[in-house]
Amino acid sequence: MIPVTYFRSSSIKEYESCPLRYFANFNLGLKYPSGPSAMAGTIFHKIMEILAQLKISQQEKEQRNHEWGLYCDEETKMSFSFVDIATIDIDKLTESIYEFYIKDIDPARVPKTYQRKTPEASVKAWIPLKKIKQSVENVMAMQPRSFDVRNMNVFAIERKFDIEIKEDWAKYDFTFRNKHYQGHLRIKGSIDLVIEREDGSLEIIDWKSGNSLNLDTNEEKTYDDYYNDIQLQLYYWAIRKLYPEREISAVTIVFLNESKCFSITYDDENIITNRIRSIYEEMQQATRPAKIDSEFCMRFCPYCKNDFSTVITKPLVKPREYIWTNEAGLNEYRQYKMCGQLNLYLENYSPLEVMESIARYGFNIGEYVNT
Repeated sequence: MIPVTYFRSSSIKEYESCPLRYFANFNLGLKYPSGPSAMAGTIFHKIMEILAQLKISQQEKEQRNHEWGLYCDEETKMSFSFVDIATIDIDKLTESIYEFYIKDIDPARVPKTYQRKTPEASVKAWIPLKKIKQSVENVMAMQPRSFDVRNMNVFAIERKFDIEIKEDWAKYDFTFRNKHYQGHLRIKGSIDLVIEREDGSLEIIDWKSGNSLNLDTNEEKTYDDYYNDIQLQLYYWAIRKLYPEREISAVTIVFLNESKCFSITYDDENIITNRIRSIYEEMQQATRPAKIDSEFCMRFCPYCKNDFSTVITKPLVKPREYIWTNEAGLNEYRQYKMCGQLNLYLENYSPLEVMESIARYGFNIGEYVNT
């Protein structure tokens, strides 16, 4: 059994991509700091979140016939008082949010390629403000449809959900580090933006800082690729559960750096329920998480690129070496990276035994962390 108490779209994607990577991330809590692309995405999301909140303030101002719109963002502590949302300086807002996020980035994390005369300049070279401003401009000016939230009827922003599946198949019961976990599987997450169309239907908007290529084929994704995307299906399912009386017209994914968008229409919420059940039952029956090798491993996976020296957690046993034959036909001695080491542990220990021994200190398998 691979213990699990909740799913989110990223955890399901992780499991479908490589169960061992899922295990390292969600069962052992061995997380790595986000890179520059993820941080740029976080900054963009906050910009759009604040603009959407300002639009809601504008809508409330008009409904209540107030002269001023007011809004204070809890995270950044930025306060806004405005006559009309059109008076908001987007460039200044972008710069303020950018400065708020990069001030806490450790300059030691910046690769040598981006090193400048000062630590602050190095961080700014690693995560350029110009790129974030370009993403905002792309969304505002996208054709044939602009995604300027100031011109939309905003229904919900960063809509969090936590939905319990009260079915027999969704039950779990296990003990980890002297704590008993018992209950039903929950589905959790947060949706970037929900807008209301003129006909009263709801549209889900998901901002994407990545690209629209299929990683396996390096070709443009098709409608079927998006239709089968677990995150989009999950968002549709969640909004249907939260607002059963409302029609969901589309789930739209917007690529910030490509000026592209794709809208998907669903009409069957069971499509995701069946998929979740299949994955959950597979995890309950598994004796160990499988390791799926792919080109993604060496290029992107932190567990394939790093060993246990990069985390506080120590391995169960001394890291082992193996023989590698290089391109010249000569044998080299290499040490197993983290995923290889985990694979060796799981040949001799159950997933729960490995969790008991090397999961991150203070890690709570039932705690949802929005990363």
